[in-house]
Formats: sequence, C-alpha cells, structure tokens
Amino acid sequence: PALPPCPLGKALHWRFSHHLQQALGLKEDPSSDLSITLTVSHMGTEGEAAWLRERPGGVPPREGGNKRGRPWEVRGGAGGGNKKTCFAFEKGACQHGTRCKFVHSQKDSVGKASESGSGQGLEVSAEEHRQRGQQLANLLSNVSEEEFRKHNTVPPAQVSSASLLSVSVARTPTYLAGYYHKWARGLSQTPWLIDDEEHGDGSVEGELYKVLEPHLRADKLKFISAGREDMDVRMLGKGRPFVIEATNSRCAPVSKELCEKLESQLNESDCGVGVRSLCSVSSSVCALMREGETEKKKMYRAVVWSSKKLGEDELNMISDVKELVVDQNTPVRVLHRRSPLIRPRTIHSMQAQAVPGNPHYIVLDLTTQAGTYIKEFVHGDFGRTVPNMCTLLDCECEIIQLDVRDVD
Repeated sequence: PALPPCPLGKALHWRFSHHLQQALGLKEDPSSDLSITLTVSHMGTEGEAAWLRERPGGVPPREGGNKRGRPWEVRGGAGGGNKKTCFAFEKGACQHGTRCKFVHSQKDSVGKASESGSGQGLEVSAEEHRQRGQQLANLLSNVSEEEFRKHNTVPPAQVSSASLLSVSVARTPTYLAGYYHKWARGLSQTPWLIDDEEHGDGSVEGELYKVLEPHLRADKLKFISAGREDMDVRMLGKGRPFVIEATNSRCAPVSKELCEKLESQLNESDCGVGVRSLCSVSSSVCALMREGETEKKKMYRAVVWSSKKLGEDELNMISDVKELVVDQNTPVRVLHRRSPLIRPRTIHSMQAQAVPGNPHYIVLDLTTQAGTYIKEFVHGDFGRTVPNMCTLLDCECEIIQLDVRDVD
C-alpha cells in the first residue's frame, strides 16, 4: 500500500536538522529551554493558496497579512548543557512590496515589521504555527486531486528568486517566587496610572523590577500575586506570595546564590518593600497560588473610629462575633472595574481593644475569608455591605488605618 504523504515539516526536519545541529554545535534535547527559530519566506508565492480561503471552512487571513506554512523543530543542548534549537519553516504572504514583514533590520524585533516596511508587526507563536498548519492539512484532506490541479501547477514551477530568512532566539519563561512585605503606605501593588502618569510613591511591582531587570535581562517581566492590598494598606506578617514571570531571560537558570543576592539588594534598598524566600520555581506555582483562593484566611488590624463612645460591653460584643457571614455588593470604589455582584464573605473572628484616652477609637483585629472588603465591612459602603460595623454598633463607623497582618 502507498505510504501516507509526509508533512512538509517532517521532511524539512529530516533534510536539514543534522546539518543545523553540526553548524550550531547542538544535540537534540526535548527538555531544553532555549529555542532558535528560523523563518523562511518567499515573496513570489504568496498567492498560491489564496483559493483555499474561498472554500467553506477556509483558512482565515491574519490581521496585517496572510501567512501559511509548516512548523518543524529540532531541540538540543551542547556539551551536556540544557539547550534547545527550534527551526520553523514557513512561506510568508508578503504585502509590503520590496520588503517582507518577516525580514528585519538589525534594530527590529523578530516577528515585527521593519520601520522601513509599510505593514504592521506580526508575531506568531510555535503553537499558532501548529494550529494553522493542522487547519490547513484538514482543509487539504477534503480537496480532490482534480480541484487541486485546477488551481495549482503540478509539479510546482521552479522559482527564480531567493527566499528570505530571519532568525530569533528565545527561552521559555523563567519564574521566580517569594513573599513580599510592604512596609510603607502610599505604595500601590502595581503602578497606578492616570493619564499615563504614575501616582503615589511608587509600587511593589516597580521596586521589584528595579532590582530584577538588570540581572534577568528579560524581554518582559510579569508580576503575579496571591491577592492585593490597597495603596494605603501595609503588608506585614510572613508576606504575600508572588511570582515573577521573566520572558526570554538572558540569565537562566537563576541560581540560589543570585536569588539570595537579589533578596538582600532589595531589602537593603530602603524603598518600603521587602522580600523573603526568593527562589527559582516552575510554572506550576502560578496555578497553585490561585487554587482555593476563596478558602484562604487573611488576618487584618484596623484602627476604627465610631461616632459614639465605646465601652466594655461594646468591645466584648464585637469580640464575641464568630463566623459572621456578610453580603458584600461590589464596592462603589471598584465598580468601574468589577462587575456588580453580591458576594457572601465570612468574618471568622474579631477582637476589639480600646485606645487609651479616646473611647471613640478602637483597634480591631479580624480574621476573614479571602476576598473580604474590610473597609466596606467597617463603614458599610452606603448599605452595600450588610451586616457591618455600623449595624453591629448602631452608630457611624469609619476606618482610619488598615494593615494586612498575615495571609494564610
């Protein structure tokens, strides 16, 4: 029986991988984190498959230009090292006259159009290559030989112009994890931008990036945390878990010694942000941080003002509250970015202490379900959180200061 057609990607792999490995001094290693992508495009053949787009279920054009081809890979590492080489072959549909969007000047980013080109940038992941290649293969499986010969020359005509080649090097993302403290008020967790200007005294993310960027030398850093606190709230206790995702880091893997150095550098910077237990982790930690988020407990300490004087009876009543379920409508202050929903949250326990010399103030320690809006629980948010401290004490209440003492 006739053998099934060989995918172009595999054919190119078999034909060129050995030569490329010899030229680069690399051996195949599927577990490697380094990839080198070769993209081949040819400006004279961009219309060959245009007829396929007119058929039912045809491959839709990409924004900024059409693209088709087959991906193929060789992965490897040299000298026992852990490296990967990934060669992806494709023909690019050029829309730019004398310049193809897959060819770049030295200052261009790989996958983006040159400043001298007329088209927009186009970035394509290896996964998208595979998906579009499979989509095209499925489409061609329903095309008869007669229909194919009607639209294409068989065998293909010999081309007279050279193909264009671009090369990019990238690593899989590197992840650092730890716990951060925020000692100073006035720092947001991430930059707070209004009309492209940062407000406040900076951000936790910004202070971390200042230390990490020079060492990681990544194309992009992404800050991920287990929850967040407001700008005027400190993060104390053991700290809040966070992960930094570094895309295409030039410093990988990150050693334990470098993590200790970065941690010390940040803690000695007097920026209002501290870090502990900084270490290199796998990508699975990001998913673990989000598991069971609403089941976690968080501990807070607040300074609360009440319109009436509070005595021993009121303090004891507050401290006796256990497992109080409150219904919290989306707070007015975040309605612009969160959907209007009523969310039940549990106040597990409270402990109230008088402030000596002023019966209108108390120090309130709370243990709550994660996701509870503490400020709104204290002042009621115009009746959008019930019950609240105002209804419990039958008076007006306002929060003066708030700290996160710990995250369970």
